[in-house]
Amino acid sequence: MAKIVLPLRGGPPPEPPFGGLGEAGWVRGFTFYDFVQRAEQHRAELESAFRECPLPAAVVASLASFPRQVRVLALLDAGDPASCRFIARAERVFTHSARIWMRAFDAPACADLVARYAPQGKDLPVLVFFGEDQQEFARHRLSDIVPAATDIEPGSPGSAAKAEALALVHALHLSLATYAASAS
Repeated sequence: MAKIVLPLRGGPPPEPPFGGLGEAGWVRGFTFYDFVQRAEQHRAELESAFRECPLPAAVVASLASFPRQVRVLALLDAGDPASCRFIARAERVFTHSARIWMRAFDAPACADLVARYAPQGKDLPVLVFFGEDQQEFARHRLSDIVPAATDIEPGSPGSAAKAEALALVHALHLSLATYAASAS
């Protein structure tokens, strides 16, 4: 009788893709549309932040021709208006590309994701980008986005919000452009 030899593999099993979330884990998150439908108390503010996010024409053009698939995990506190505005503005950017897909995860319901991506709790909201290889390639937190100098008149209505939105747009665009260029 032949002896059966099982192959040995050392170490822990490989981590599921997308930072441990796995394919099935994405259903825990919400599309932006579903998130807005559930956010009754912040709905008007979400819609306003989405609608009023300024997008330079060059950013829109590059997103429209974005060549690679990207998934974005948006971890936020749905009860925090600043978190909601951040996610709404990010979604506004992503809607210009058919290849970028975002899911919103409410932190109180996702302790495992908070432990991984915002262990201090104060690091919310956070956007985590996963490429075609299902590995993280970028991460952005609201606290890391510093409004850049713009030609927006200080003190004009909404000037701080517009500067913050433009800073977010430029940070996201830079990460995505760097990722797209890495394919070449």
